[in-house]
Amino acid sequence: MSYTIPNELSSRKIHSGLDSLFEILKKSFQRPLFVVGKTSFAASGAEKIVRNMLGDVLNIHEVGGRLPEPPQPSRVQEIDELRPDCIVAIGGGHVIDTAKLLSICLGGKNRQWEEFKLECVSSLLPLLVVPTTAGSGSEATPFAVVYINGVKHSVEHSTLLPDHVFLEPRLVLTNPRSMALASGLDVISHCVESLLSPKATVQSSEIALSTVCSAVKSLPIFAQTGRLDAAEKLLWASNKAGQVIATTRTNVPHALSYFLTAQHGVPHGCSVALTLGSFVDLLSGATVNRDNELWSVNIKRLARVLEYSDPAGFGKWWRTFLSGLGVATSIASLGLQAVDAQIIARNVNLERLANSPVQLTQMDLERLFDD
Repeated sequence: MSYTIPNELSSRKIHSGLDSLFEILKKSFQRPLFVVGKTSFAASGAEKIVRNMLGDVLNIHEVGGRLPEPPQPSRVQEIDELRPDCIVAIGGGHVIDTAKLLSICLGGKNRQWEEFKLECVSSLLPLLVVPTTAGSGSEATPFAVVYINGVKHSVEHSTLLPDHVFLEPRLVLTNPRSMALASGLDVISHCVESLLSPKATVQSSEIALSTVCSAVKSLPIFAQTGRLDAAEKLLWASNKAGQVIATTRTNVPHALSYFLTAQHGVPHGCSVALTLGSFVDLLSGATVNRDNELWSVNIKRLARVLEYSDPAGFGKWWRTFLSGLGVATSIASLGLQAVDAQIIARNVNLERLANSPVQLTQMDLERLFDD
C-alpha cells in the first residue's frame, strides 16, 4: 500500500511495508547505494530481507559512531566512483541524516561542508528511506543534523525531503528498550514542541494533537510488551511528527538537549524530555501576543486531548508519565555530577531557541531544569 500525503512543505510517497521498495529498485534503478547502520542493518532484520530480494552483491556505506558527522571527502570520492543512481537509507535518524548529506555530495558539486548551506543545492540523487527506529522522523523532513567538533548544525533544503519512505514495523521490534523509549519520547516532544511554535498552523496542530495521543498510548505498550501493533502505531506517529516539525521546527527543549547528548551521551529523546514539562508550564503563564496566539490555544487543547484537568499542569502529568516508564526526570537522576543547568543553558542551540514563542532569559532557561 502506498499513497501521497500532502503537507504545507511538499509531498512524497509513503509506503506501508517493503514490497514497493524492491519493485521501485528493480524498475527504476540499477546501482543503488545502501546507507545503513553498522550494527542495526543486521540487528533489525533488514539485511536479511534486502539480501534475500536483491542478492549479496550490494554497494554499502556503513554508518557508525554516536553522532552524524560530515562525510569524509575520500569516502565520497570512493562512493562516487561506483556511480550510484539512488541512495537507500536503512536505519535511524543518524543514518538517514548521513544519507541526506551524501545525497548532496554525490548529486552535485557540493563536496565540502561549507557548501552544504547553499541556497540552491543541485541535482541530488533520489533518496529512498526505510526507518528502523520510531523517533527521529527524519524521513519526513527537509533537513539533516550534523555535528562538527561536538557542535550541532542543521542543513536545510526542500530537496532533502526523501522521494520515497517505507514504513515496516517489523524492523523496529529489535530496538533495545532504552532506544525504544528515547525514540518514542522524541516523537511526543516533536508533537508538543510543534504545538508551541510561532510557526504552528491549523493543519500542523491538528496532526500534532492526534499524533501525540497515539504516541502516548502506544509507547508504554511497546516498551513493556514489544507488540507489533504498538510498534506500527509508533512508527507512523514518528513519521507524522516529522511532518509537523518540517513545518514548525522544534523548540526550546530541543535547543537545550543537544549539549547533553553530544557532550555527555544522554540519549536524545531523554535529553529533550528533561525540560519539556517545565517549558509547557512556563508558556502556560506567559503573555500572549495577539498577532500569533495559536500556540496558547494549543496548550489548552493539549490538556483536553491528554485528559489532565489543569491546562497549567502539563509538567506534573509529564513527570508522572516519565516516571512510569522509568525515565529520568532531572539532571540529578541522570547521575551527571559535573553538569548543572547553568552550563547547559550557556550551551543552548540558538537556532532552535529562536523558535520560542516568547523571549527567554538565561535564568528562564536554567529554571526549566528545576525539579
